[in-house]
Amino acid sequence: MANIPITVTIDPNNNVRCNPDSAKAHLGDNTIVWRAGTPGMSIDSVTIEPSSGQPAWPGSSPAKQPDGTVSATDPVASAPGRQRYKYSVSVTKNGQSFSVDPEVDNDPTP
Repeated sequence: MANIPITVTIDPNNNVRCNPDSAKAHLGDNTIVWRAGTPGMSIDSVTIEPSSGQPAWPGSSPAKQPDGTVSATDPVASAPGRQRYKYSVSVTKNGQSFSVDPEVDNDPTP
């Protein structure tokens, strides 16, 4: 099982950033883990949905873990090509809420 870490930060202009911006999962069982990278920030929620024309998300719903991270399984099956999913991350810092909407690419090719 491969872990795909995504670090979520807030820059000085209050822009939420995810690194990597577009996470890539390859064939097999993967777990995506979103981790807060800015002191004093917490991840409130993550939601995932398919981009237009893509199949339903094959993994689990993102769930908050006791350590403050959020994780979701992402089992990438053999497919004729890449599948793209949008996700939204909502965070809180100093009582203010922020969000961002990057992507996950499921690419069954090595």
